[in-house]
Amino acid sequence: MMNTAEISLDLKNTVTDIYRRYGNKDSAHCFESIYIWRQEMGLSVVCSDDIYTVQEASKGPFSWFFPVGSADAKESFIKKQLEDDDPQFYYMTPEDVTFLEQRFPGRFDIYEAPESSEYIMSREIMEKMPGSSFSKDRGHINKMLRDHSFETVNIRAVPKSVVYDISAEWDASKHIFDNLPDKDANISVIEHMDDLDIEGIVLYMDGSPCAVCGGFQISANTVDCVIQKTSLKLQGLTYYLRQEYARSLSPDIVFLNWEEDLGIEGLRRAKQLMQPIDMIKMYTGKAK
Repeated sequence: MMNTAEISLDLKNTVTDIYRRYGNKDSAHCFESIYIWRQEMGLSVVCSDDIYTVQEASKGPFSWFFPVGSADAKESFIKKQLEDDDPQFYYMTPEDVTFLEQRFPGRFDIYEAPESSEYIMSREIMEKMPGSSFSKDRGHINKMLRDHSFETVNIRAVPKSVVYDISAEWDASKHIFDNLPDKDANISVIEHMDDLDIEGIVLYMDGSPCAVCGGFQISANTVDCVIQKTSLKLQGLTYYLRQEYARSLSPDIVFLNWEEDLGIEGLRRAKQLMQPIDMIKMYTGKAK
């Protein structure tokens, strides 16, 4: 069995450099993502100068994210796993599937993993909410703005305790995502906002903080949203939060990665209603 290391902030530069050279622009393999989810998913890492991969203990000792690195380093790692174990690889992009089929023909069963596929949103659609499918939501926002005063504040200008409180109120409320296991992940986002280069906004309604949204930059034109929480139920608030978040982004940002739905039906429906313009399809490969 291969020895793995704790996912620490010391690895950020190394992992990020490998991701930028060899990654497929998905969220799952970004250092920020694996750091945020390390506790909830039981993640650890194997990392060298030209490859890294993540072990997911909750799925067994031979369960890995598909490695990111040079072609030779990936082939060597997979060969080693096949010699020692019956590995399973998760978070495989279409490019990873092609690599596995070309380098290891007939050695793996490959399955679609829709619960892990990532939703890609258009910044323009999120800002403008065009067309009839968003008409009710635009109406809710307009009514909300007539009835209440709002202020949008940079997340870095707000005490972390305020963001904690919004997240805690969301976690304590009854909502359609009760099975979403993200409490520790949210704590990591808030605690390490500076270390992970999280940018975003906090909404104040009638002088009180009520919602937060933020993320990190994956590539020159894409950000990944890692936190979206509201502390109260109010029709239009979530759509207005996303709208304001999109408006706050750098002019170079065109796309927003809204991550996977984890197979949670309510979460899937909510993301589909946002009208994604693309998906990064994910697959699982299991050694035969």
